[in-house]
Amino acid sequence: MKRLLCLTLTLSLAFFSLPGFALDMEYVTYNGFDTLLPAFQRLALIFTDNNYLTLFISFIVMGILFGGMALSYRTLTGQQATIQSWLWPILIGVIIFQGLLLPRGNIILSDPVKNEFQVVGDIPDAIVAVAGIFNLVERSIVDVVDVASAFPFTEDMSGISFSLIQNATSSALEIDDYFLSKTLVTYIEKCGSVAINSPATPISDHQIKRGTNDLRAEMANMALLNVDTVVYTNAEKWGVVASCSDAWNVNINPFLNDANFLSVEQAICSKVGFDSTRAQQLDRCRERMQDAMEHFGIPAGTFNSTHFIRNIFLAQATDKALQNSNPDLTIKSLANRDLMVQGIGLSVVANEWLPQIRAIMTSVALGIVPIMALFLVTPLVIKVLLFVTTLFAWLTVWGVTDAVMHEMAMDAAAQQFQQLTSFGLDSIYLAPEASARAMGLMGKNKTYSITIATVIAMALWRFGGYAFSQMTDNWANHVEKEAANAAIRTQTPEGYSKTLSDMTDSMANLAMRQNYSASNIAS
Repeated sequence: MKRLLCLTLTLSLAFFSLPGFALDMEYVTYNGFDTLLPAFQRLALIFTDNNYLTLFISFIVMGILFGGMALSYRTLTGQQATIQSWLWPILIGVIIFQGLLLPRGNIILSDPVKNEFQVVGDIPDAIVAVAGIFNLVERSIVDVVDVASAFPFTEDMSGISFSLIQNATSSALEIDDYFLSKTLVTYIEKCGSVAINSPATPISDHQIKRGTNDLRAEMANMALLNVDTVVYTNAEKWGVVASCSDAWNVNINPFLNDANFLSVEQAICSKVGFDSTRAQQLDRCRERMQDAMEHFGIPAGTFNSTHFIRNIFLAQATDKALQNSNPDLTIKSLANRDLMVQGIGLSVVANEWLPQIRAIMTSVALGIVPIMALFLVTPLVIKVLLFVTTLFAWLTVWGVTDAVMHEMAMDAAAQQFQQLTSFGLDSIYLAPEASARAMGLMGKNKTYSITIATVIAMALWRFGGYAFSQMTDNWANHVEKEAANAAIRTQTPEGYSKTLSDMTDSMANLAMRQNYSASNIAS
């Protein structure tokens, strides 16, 4: 009886008087900020809710009640049983809850890929410690892996630079000023053909295709005084004749400024997952655009991000002008388009969905913690602690294998750009094919990382993350399949026309079924 009173008093003191302290730790995610932020915020709301505390006290009461019943049964049946074996698990659970779950700390959530940062308060110290420590281990290993990398995982996660190249070169870039685009194409047709063949100008076929990193500078050499072109404006939609020199200096070059390409830049950034309405994410996207130019052999810092967009825009305008007089180039463009479309599904998964899937799985792990915490005051306390610890350990190994696979994939993907030695026409023509192959490598390697992480977790901790890995693999495979199908149906003329035809036929069939009954159709 004295032991029972002593343990009861100890239990009460542990629950009501154990002091706590606030713990702050950083948690770094890579392209998963928007998913993890609400997960941590919901976790804080759960543990600060008085109803959850009431539920935990109810589990204590039930633990004491059912534990006492089990103790009485064992005593009556002659089995060996002690009061300590009954109350010690409850006491341990209460101490853990009072000392590590009731004290609140802060998670400093940051995302170097998206350039985002936010502090989430009211997170239990236990979760701050477990999530923060495992994340620190992951970051430390990732930093070691990134040391010798030209494209660090923490900056170019999932090959964002390749995705920017693909999105910029595989679709037509349209600026807000339609008449400027039309004037530019006409300028290249009429002025460029003369300038390229003239010995008085430094521009040549070789220079514009393979010998330049700045097409704007090359087009300035087309501004001849004695050759005319046609200029189109909103006020003169029919076009007026002007010299090539006047057209370039007055109507074209002044409008090839950064401001006119802002909307194009924002659209491309949005396609690869950046929120272009947020200044910090747009700035990070611009940094990745500068990294993308390094794949074309341009030293870092040579040009700003607008040059990346503008050069591709000028190349596409040149392509339009050349195709008008050379049908062979159209065939080459179609070949590049087909190769590019094959990589669209994988690029979507690799750059957008797979990082989100990992962030979602981390959110699931965080969501399980409040449920598992209720079992701390039961004999399952050791199993609960082991499960939560190994679950976060598995996520950590996944992050590490993801970084290692990223470096291997980047080395292989970068080889696809070895033939692109400049930022001229030929390199931009080949960019869709090279970026599609690179993104295909990135996508496949991303799907393998979770399998390797599960094998390592099983070998080290006997943790059965098989169900989690299967769910993630199925999810990724489903998204990859649907993305590839959607790409074929929307990105190719033949696929898009078939989609439109199917939609038209289905509307006709539905209209017929609404007007006639099934019996009339059968007859």
